[in-house]
Amino acid sequence: MFTRIFRNTAASTAMATVAAALALAPAAATTTTAPRACVDGHCFTTLAAAVGRAESGDVVTLGRGTFTGGVTIAKSIRLIGAGQGSTVIKGGHPVLTITSTDRLAPSVSITGLTVTGGVNTGTDGMGNASGYNATGGGILVPFAPGDKAGAALTLRHVTVTANKTLPSSTYPSPSGAKCPGGDCPYAGSNGGGIWTAGPLTLDHVTVSHNLSGGRASDAA
Repeated sequence: MFTRIFRNTAASTAMATVAAALALAPAAATTTTAPRACVDGHCFTTLAAAVGRAESGDVVTLGRGTFTGGVTIAKSIRLIGAGQGSTVIKGGHPVLTITSTDRLAPSVSITGLTVTGGVNTGTDGMGNASGYNATGGGILVPFAPGDKAGAALTLRHVTVTANKTLPSSTYPSPSGAKCPGGDCPYAGSNGGGIWTAGPLTLDHVTVSHNLSGGRASDAA
């Protein structure tokens, strides 16, 4: 009887010692892998860095995860994500701006991702920060220099959602409308999701829940 009690006590003590050791052991660190954007064998943790590395004709592959927006593209490249529910480009003023030069209006293709969370507070269709004209909260393709057509944009299997154009200031009414204190205030807000001055091709694209709002314009 004594022997059985001794053995059971020893086993209980051993188990208690193991439990105490486990309780004192540091918890395993939780690591979060940053999304990767790869081009020509080089991978980056930001979309801006990958676009900066890319040359005209390159493909930028975006992995699963959320990339910071506010990126300007001025070359003919393709962005390919892992799917609308897997790859997200978020934030910026707007999220993506695709610009042209007097010599080049690029052709840009975007596939398999979501563009969201952009707020344009005053960049206009010429790409100028006027404050009172806000165009393109999610994607902006301004005119090329000389009021020429801007870049060609193709979107395939892309969602553009929850972006906004909200002008941050006003300008005396260009229409000459008068208010009691003088010229009525003017502000322009266009293309909460997409605004483009160039050719646009949409293939299986969802553009939803975007907003063009802001200050009152030409009040009566």
